[in-house]
Amino acid sequence: MIDQTEISLDELKCCPFCGGEAEVADILAYYKDGKAIRCKKCFARSMFVLIDSPKVNLFNNEVDESTRYTPEQAAELAAEKWNLREEAAETLHNRWIPVTEELPKTIPCGAGTEYSEAVNVLTSGRKVLTAIWNGSEFIADAAFWDAEGEEVTHWTPVLLPLPEQPKGE
Repeated sequence: MIDQTEISLDELKCCPFCGGEAEVADILAYYKDGKAIRCKKCFARSMFVLIDSPKVNLFNNEVDESTRYTPEQAAELAAEKWNLREEAAETLHNRWIPVTEELPKTIPCGAGTEYSEAVNVLTSGRKVLTAIWNGSEFIADAAFWDAEGEEVTHWTPVLLPLPEQPKGE
């Protein structure tokens, strides 16, 4: 079910992967309703924001338990993150980061959970997948996880184009 809320499609940037049109999408995650931005063509998705979860200051990760996201605010934050990805790429690492060197930063998501924003991961079998980091493991959609038994060796923020893969590591 798609909910266009108050976000105009004209305000959403096209998909960074295929150039397709983006839309506000209702999602169900961890038995809670949320909002995300999704490509209509390839179904790439932004981070999701859970409705009625505590607001998080994204600069210092402080959680404000007294203020909760409304459906409109959740959609606006997801849209803001979707639209910022290109500008953020210029200031982020533009290389594959070994997991032994650094792991993605997590953001409190309410109910005691923390997750990173979506990242690209490189496996020991040289497969590139999109995943999130939950503080102890990378989680990828089961439909795309064809790397069973392979270890994640590197990660990078979702950037286009992808950095060149590390040689022989």
